[in-house]
Amino acid sequence: MIGKSKIPLGDFLVKLKNVYEEDCITITLNTHRIKPEYIKDGFLLKKISKQVQDKLLPRHDQQFVNLIIERANDLISKIDHSKNLESLILFLNQDIAEYVRLPLILTENVCDGYILGDRNLIRNTFLQSAFYILVLSRKQARMIKVKDITILENHLELFNIDNTQNTNNGLKNIMLQEKNKPIDDFFERVDTMVSNITKRTPLPIILATELQNFEHYLKVSKNSLLIKKNVTKNWVHEKNNNIVLKSWEQLAPILNRENNKRIDELTEAMNEKKIVTDLNVIYRYVKNGRGRTLFVQKAYFQPALLFDDEVFPVNTFKNGQHGFFTKDIIGDLIDFNLRNGGDVVFIDGLQIQKFDKLALTTRF
Repeated sequence: MIGKSKIPLGDFLVKLKNVYEEDCITITLNTHRIKPEYIKDGFLLKKISKQVQDKLLPRHDQQFVNLIIERANDLISKIDHSKNLESLILFLNQDIAEYVRLPLILTENVCDGYILGDRNLIRNTFLQSAFYILVLSRKQARMIKVKDITILENHLELFNIDNTQNTNNGLKNIMLQEKNKPIDDFFERVDTMVSNITKRTPLPIILATELQNFEHYLKVSKNSLLIKKNVTKNWVHEKNNNIVLKSWEQLAPILNRENNKRIDELTEAMNEKKIVTDLNVIYRYVKNGRGRTLFVQKAYFQPALLFDDEVFPVNTFKNGQHGFFTKDIIGDLIDFNLRNGGDVVFIDGLQIQKFDKLALTTRF
């Protein structure tokens, strides 16, 4: 939830995505869930917020700066740090003064400019935080689909089954018969259900089970390529929210590393002549469903003017210009490519810069 407005976080991030104006301030702070650390978070936030004046004064008069600082101080006074998660983001401009809590570790900073908020965070939140969790034991299994890591309640339990063969009385007989057969049968049954789900929507899988079960399940599983990590513990009786948070903590750095490694696909695509890097060509390809993977440098945003099916990068829309002004053509390309069955990879660092921050591998 956000401040006192009680707007669901996902809805607010969609709203935030469309904010594009001058004099936006975003404060990002990593926070703590337990005492006394969360008490220190309050003092640190007040200290960091003093940078707001330094950011605004070079470009604005003191009256405007005082207004934003007053709004920041008022917002900070409403935050209950005893409810902290892993991070806190404050969004401020003349019209908006809101904060959100996220179960993600972020970079602490104060930034200003046209775009309100870390829109790269918003992109990654919506595009890269969906995954499955298989909570497994030798007696039970349940599968959870996490739709959006920023909303803890936004997950769906896909199945919850028991191993009817593996009763306490049966365990005594297992030692005399085929020791692992009832377990193999149960795990294979579970894996078939997992396969039926991932065929429709392939997403990363986190296992939440004890080490011996993890190793045993991998031997019978046909979904091992999707399995990214095991959160080692008996989680059967744990609340789903706790499992989701612990699983994302393990999955997030893995996804980041895998995305960076996927830059090698660009070299292969170049050899096969299945790559385009010109903005206009990319725009036409993704609109027509010819895009496979769109590679984007993190934090790359570009306003543009669309006219006669051509893209003209601009800084702002001026009166008298013909065409449709989009605040972020890169975001539009992402939406087109995902809608047409492609995927998107965000790349850190210099690896993507030689392609001018943007490249598309094609289907044909």
